[in-house]
This record gives sequence, C-alpha cells and structure tokens, in this order.
Amino acid sequence: SFIKVIIISIVFTILRENINIISNPIINIVFEVISYMPLFMIGVLFSKFNIFTSVNEVLNKNKSNNMILNLLICIFVFISRTFILNYFYFDLLYVPAFIYSITNIINLPKNIKIKKILIFLGINSTNLWLLHDIFIEKYIQSVVYYPRISIVILMWLLLLLLPISICLNKCI
Repeated sequence: SFIKVIIISIVFTILRENINIISNPIINIVFEVISYMPLFMIGVLFSKFNIFTSVNEVLNKNKSNNMILNLLICIFVFISRTFILNYFYFDLLYVPAFIYSITNIINLPKNIKIKKILIFLGINSTNLWLLHDIFIEKYIQSVVYYPRISIVILMWLLLLLLPISICLNKCI
C-alpha cells in the first residue's frame, strides 16, 4: 500500500503542477494534501520500523556516527535540494536524511548549545511553518523580501516569526 500511496501522490502532484484547468480551491487543497502523503508515509515507516535506531546501531559499530558525518549529510542534502535535484519528489530521500543528521547532531553530548538552539526551533517549528505562508505569500511580502539575499531573507523571516510563535506558545 505504501507503493500505491507514492504512485498516486506523484500522479496527483504532476497533475497539480502541470494542469492549470483546476480552478476549484477545494480540489487544489485535496491535490496538495495528497501530494504530501509520501512524506508523511515515510515518517510513519521510519517510526514504525525504528529505521533511525537501526542505522545508528550500524554506524556506532563502525564508529562512523559523528558530527562530521552528520554535518556532511546536512550539507549534501542542502546542496542537492538547492542546486542538483530540486524536485519535490526527491524530498522522499532528502527529508529522512536531513532529519536523521539533525537528530544525531542534537543528541551528540558535546553539542549543548546547538542542541538548545535546535530544540528551541523545534518547539516553534509548527508555528513557524503555519505562519510563514501568511508572511511570504499574503500580507507583508515586501517586508519579508526586502533584504533581497535569500539567506538574509530566511534570517529576517525567522526574526519576524519567532516572537509571534513564542507568544502563540505562551497563549496555548
């Protein structure tokens, strides 16, 4: 059934990206949700079968699980996703590798400062994800894109969204 979900999701994603005749917002939402199903299913499979734990056991036996390897994985994913295979479909490969390496970086005992920063961002990640669309696409787009340099835009957006996210977490 996992293969069926991936095939159906890829077909829906291709249709959504290549056919402009769908003007019904409800159909667009359904297509959007279905196109993200493979990523969700990968997360379910990794969790159900403890794949990260298994990979860690193999790497720990070989003494290969270290900060350098995990940083290289992050860099590889970033470069690949940005410049080489910048297609939504490859996120099935990129997302698990990125999450794996970030999780390992957090869990390394010497990285207390990095761990605190990543945990803080993790606590706010859902709010940041939910709010970013409003800022980027809708209401204050000119303010967000003012810096004109992508990494600066990212940092600027983070500075704009973090106080709102913190307030939302306190209200919740």
